[in-house]
Amino acid sequence: MSDYLYVIIAAIIWQNVVLSALLGLTPFLTEARASMRNSLVIGLLTTIMLAVAIVIVRALDAIVLDPIAAGALLYLAYGVVVLAVIAATFALRNRFSCSYVTPAIVRAAGFETGLIGLALIAAANAEYVGGALVEAIGVGLGFTVVLLIVEGIRERLEWLKPASWLAGVPIQLITLGILALVFSGFEGI
Repeated sequence: MSDYLYVIIAAIIWQNVVLSALLGLTPFLTEARASMRNSLVIGLLTTIMLAVAIVIVRALDAIVLDPIAAGALLYLAYGVVVLAVIAATFALRNRFSCSYVTPAIVRAAGFETGLIGLALIAAANAEYVGGALVEAIGVGLGFTVVLLIVEGIRERLEWLKPASWLAGVPIQLITLGILALVFSGFEGI
């Protein structure tokens, strides 16, 4: 249990894929989120979709791909599973009519799920489905934490009115760089 807790905390803080590998930057550089609520929805939806996709792919790998020695198809299988999870999310959204989960949010979360999940599969740290699920949840929560922090900073920056040449993407990239330095400082703890 403590090992799983360590994996989640490490994925959120010092092994955060957004800050260490620069994955999942799309919501940071676009106006798709535009509020703390949308940022939270994108982050949590990405976490859920990532967890579901990782479990399905790991099970598919253990049951189908390993016995026939087709491990090279793992990335293709992940792509198909992510597309199926995104389609299922759209179907659920339409079925239950969630007003705060817009199609733009589902697309943003789906893209981030694909990008971050491919990095997780490439790393292949966890041998078991449970370990992969815990790692996926930690990475998704780390993505959510950084997304919320950057959105909070972005709201404050709108009040400050930075110079025109810094407004928008440049100041967001500088913010992400400083945040990456701050989070990497926790690595030795």
